[in-house]
Amino acid sequence: MIRMKDLLPICLFLVFLSCSGTKEDKNIETTDNITEDDVYTMTFDSLTGSELEKLFTIDVRHKFNEKYSGQYSYKINKTGDKVLQDEFFFSFSDSSNYKDSATDEPVDNIVRISKMKYSGQFDNGKKVGQFTEDLLFDDGVDLYSKWTIKIDFENDQCKSGTFIGAIGTAMPPETTYKFENLKTCSFDNMTSLAQKEWSKEFERRKNSR
Repeated sequence: MIRMKDLLPICLFLVFLSCSGTKEDKNIETTDNITEDDVYTMTFDSLTGSELEKLFTIDVRHKFNEKYSGQYSYKINKTGDKVLQDEFFFSFSDSSNYKDSATDEPVDNIVRISKMKYSGQFDNGKKVGQFTEDLLFDDGVDLYSKWTIKIDFENDQCKSGTFIGAIGTAMPPETTYKFENLKTCSFDNMTSLAQKEWSKEFERRKNSR
């Protein structure tokens, strides 16, 4: 039987994932002697979520200043500016011992896992196709979430989105919600929409018993 206290880890986890402010991008060197029709690929291994938010104009989770690795492609237009082109991806992964909240000391045999991966595609600087966020968080004690969020774009406009997974331990794994006519095209918004749908479903289940 699902109890109301099962919802507490969900709320705590969503607070845990809230994003912090942004800061200026790093300067990334470009290739010499480039032409407007050529496509170039840039790899990176230490960009923060706030820097990636500015680069790709998507929301990226970076509560603890995570450093992401990945790659993207771009063209150079007539004015010399970078224009994003083709596929991109980047990810972050960390496994460390759980720390006791009272002593701030690591606890043996309890491992905290945090993994995030983002991918998508641009055509002449415009978002096209599917933009995806894959997330796994497990603190080894009571906070656990795992999901894939997909947002569909056409000519830089989002059309729909899909949430597949679980926020917290009460939500069944592989829970799926489809959302049409999105007003806000962000992964954080999709998470909030999925949480609202689950809250309504939770109440229906509770009242049907």
